[in-house]
Amino acid sequence: MIISFLVIFHRLGEAPLGGDDCYFSEKAKEMARTGDYLTLKYGYAINFDNKPPFIFWMNSFVGKILGFNNFSMRLGSAVLCWICVVLTFWFTKYIFGSVEAFLSSIVLTFTQQYLYHARSAVTDGPLAVFISFAMFCFWVAYAKKKPILYYLMGLFTGLAVMTKQINGFFVYAIIVVFIILTRNYKILINPHFYGGIIVSFIIFLPWHIWSIVVHGMPFVTSYFGSIFSFVFKGIENRASDPWYEYIRKIVENYWPWFPFLIASILYEIKNILYKKIGSEEIRKRVFLLTWSFIPLFILQLGKIKTTQNLTPIYIPFSILTSLFLKRINENTAGKVVKWIVLLTSVVTIIFLLTPIIPKTMDSREYVEYMPLIDSVKKISSVVYTLKHTFWYFSNATWFYADRRVIGLTEDELINKLFLNKKSYFLLFTDDFYRLKRRFSSKIKILKASKRIVLFTNLYDEN
Repeated sequence: MIISFLVIFHRLGEAPLGGDDCYFSEKAKEMARTGDYLTLKYGYAINFDNKPPFIFWMNSFVGKILGFNNFSMRLGSAVLCWICVVLTFWFTKYIFGSVEAFLSSIVLTFTQQYLYHARSAVTDGPLAVFISFAMFCFWVAYAKKKPILYYLMGLFTGLAVMTKQINGFFVYAIIVVFIILTRNYKILINPHFYGGIIVSFIIFLPWHIWSIVVHGMPFVTSYFGSIFSFVFKGIENRASDPWYEYIRKIVENYWPWFPFLIASILYEIKNILYKKIGSEEIRKRVFLLTWSFIPLFILQLGKIKTTQNLTPIYIPFSILTSLFLKRINENTAGKVVKWIVLLTSVVTIIFLLTPIIPKTMDSREYVEYMPLIDSVKKISSVVYTLKHTFWYFSNATWFYADRRVIGLTEDELINKLFLNKKSYFLLFTDDFYRLKRRFSSKIKILKASKRIVLFTNLYDEN
């Protein structure tokens, strides 16, 4: 747990936020400044996308206490994801044993994508946490006959839906498939199970109903329409991802654990099919495999396949991986665990003595832009850029400098250069030097980095 804490929180605020982080953090900041915690805004205008408000509530709360900066915007996700590592340890120990618990917590901590989202200000870390908490509660309620935990299952499912909309319902999809595979239909006549479902609806329905009543069809079409686009239509000007995209991303990201995960999956499927273990142990394996692959199957239905959607499945992956590592450990007289302890300790020490995490794990998207931020803050007007770079500059400029960015076509931007009025521009160097070759006499550079140029137009004040 100490290793996990050190790795997740080390130099948490050192690297600048990424583009999505800035977008989410700006909405949280505007929420705190306006005092409106129900209607989401971006650029102080009503903004409906497919994100419910939990992440904005959380970051707004932390920001009001600690200020709106890199550290505070990452802190909520980091705390939740560290707690998830702790509870993964507890849950794995509860159903398997201490060695598996230790191994699963180490595997989860050093899963690249999980660690990245634990140190981010977006929805994917909290979503993975709430889905995992719901699954932990369901299993204990079901296997250990503790019905009160069905209500906690509903609470965390509701929070998952309030974090990332439809993805939160993965919980119920997993449970339904698990019930079918194990033929344990008694769950479906348990009133506490339905009580938990009702709790989840009590959590997520009020804000959705309020938004529909107050904002009507603009909210409905934007908020729910984006899900339709992701699943059936795709995004304009972006090709649909190939069917194997998620598999490719898992193979790329899940090292060094990927070979052990595959071996564990095959070994546990063999155990289930040939009934080499007891019925209770079989149900545990079916539960983990269902938890791993039902979300992946649902995600496969979408035309757009984004890496962050995979984050929730890394928790059951870590437990499955720990089962195979434990088996190897038994066959090698405990050497595997000793080596893992040694290696993770060495890696953690390296992390603590160097800036390797913020320089490799955290987003590097705005490293070249940050030296220009102080100059942008001094500008009292809007800043112009080209349309294809609008979101890049808008997200960071709103959050770090409280300045508005407007995206223009190239012709519109050129017209601004020739106005007898001072205007300010942000461009990537390729776009800038292409423009400068044509209109060098109209351009004055204010600040520049290797990739980005802040400049103004020269005009005749007379």
